[in-house]
Amino acid sequence: YGRNIGIAFQIRDDILDAEQDQEENILLRPNSVSVMGLEKARAKLKEHITISLRSLKNAGISSEELEHLASMLSI
Repeated sequence: YGRNIGIAFQIRDDILDAEQDQEENILLRPNSVSVMGLEKARAKLKEHITISLRSLKNAGISSEELEHLASMLSI
């Protein structure tokens, strides 16, 4: 859970940075969006959130807080 939620958090941050940079006409900084493109970054974000939630379920962990954290990362 932790590794995938951390990666999801970073990808989400990269997406938000890229959108802000685009609004301000700033060149893309090196990040997951500049490497993968926006659509693939969004797909990877969703994938890591799904893996995080699945890992909780597979471990038999029921935590509203951890599930909520993962759901808040969706864009």
